[in-house]
Amino acid sequence: MPGAAWRELFGQYVPPELVEEMSRDPARYSMQGRSAELTVLFADVRGFTTLAEQMPPDELAQLINEYFSAMTDVIRAHRVPDKYIGDALVAFWGAPLADPQHARHAVAAGLAMQAALGAVNQRFTARGWPSLRIGIGINTGTMVVGDMGSRHRRAYTVLGDAVNLASRFEGLSAQYGAGVIIGDATRQALGDWRCRQLDEVTVRGRTMPVAIYEPLAE
Repeated sequence: MPGAAWRELFGQYVPPELVEEMSRDPARYSMQGRSAELTVLFADVRGFTTLAEQMPPDELAQLINEYFSAMTDVIRAHRVPDKYIGDALVAFWGAPLADPQHARHAVAAGLAMQAALGAVNQRFTARGWPSLRIGIGINTGTMVVGDMGSRHRRAYTVLGDAVNLASRFEGLSAQYGAGVIIGDATRQALGDWRCRQLDEVTVRGRTMPVAIYEPLAE
């Protein structure tokens, strides 16, 4: 069994239930950066800047904490690391635990997050808070995963063009009125999962258009 230092290292970035599973075969897992095909999800609260200007700071903090808690419960039900960047939530599938169905699990989580938002908004309305709307972008591709950062702070995270593309998809969700937008690589990895093509778009940082899709209920 791995020592306390190993558990503490992974425990900073990975949900406890995953650390426990990983500890059964620690030689398979490393924080060292590596290239892998994964699926990443970006979720962002629409109109958050306006919302922040309208609410008292203490209530805004309570609102975002409750929102993140509810969404993280959904994500952890699908066994995946998560992190927060402002009002955005980022999660990825396929590491540190291998997951041959990482695309399907990511899309299932995205749709479940949108479904769970209804109950969250009911609680917010009862407290006199505004309802939230979120956009979600999901993409599958080769990315670098590992322990990265500075000597002051590090995180087990992913980076690369495929990651950036997921963020671009999230930004397009409001424009197309879609709760979840995925790229073509994710669509292909979904197999027989029904999807609706929305458009072919040229996103920032790319010269060739990319196809975007909306996954439908499985």
